[in-house]
Amino acid sequence: LADMQNKLALSEVEITAALAGDNALPTQADALALEQPFIDEEPDLMALIRGNRMRHDRREIALKPKDLAWNVEGNNITLTFSLDAGSFATSIVRELVNEVKVEREY
Repeated sequence: LADMQNKLALSEVEITAALAGDNALPTQADALALEQPFIDEEPDLMALIRGNRMRHDRREIALKPKDLAWNVEGNNITLTFSLDAGSFATSIVRELVNEVKVEREY
């Protein structure tokens, strides 16, 4: 376990998750036994996915932006970075924001 945690920290291995599609899951053995029941629980969703010819794939569950840079001007910060195809910048920016719940009376 310690060896695997070290490899994760060094980005030598990545944890991925399945994206459902109309082809066979590329997952094998124990991982397939874990993932397949979730696919089987959603027949309506799978019919929609198959009807749109979406393909099974895998994506890393941790996005790692490349070429990260920022510029601060007054109260504003401008971020620039690049992501792999299929990733969304909003998912990175969301992790930077600490939402503070404020209770108000009107």
